[in-house]
Amino acid sequence: MPTSAHIDLTWGMGFDLYPLQTIESKKEYYGRALPERWLTVFTHDPKMPWACIEKDELGKMVAKSLA
Repeated sequence: MPTSAHIDLTWGMGFDLYPLQTIESKKEYYGRALPERWLTVFTHDPKMPWACIEKDELGKMVAKSLA
């Protein structure tokens, strides 16, 4: 995932040629990553290089730092 700001299903890179496919891929990823607490790497995020993704109290997905 490029940055922690791209966690939202509908946030993608401007040059993504297949945004609907990216959304489906994210859904599949989150389906396993959340319950299994996968470490997610944000390849272009200068402040948060990796984190686990969780749902907050409102159901929004957020990056949870391991530090």
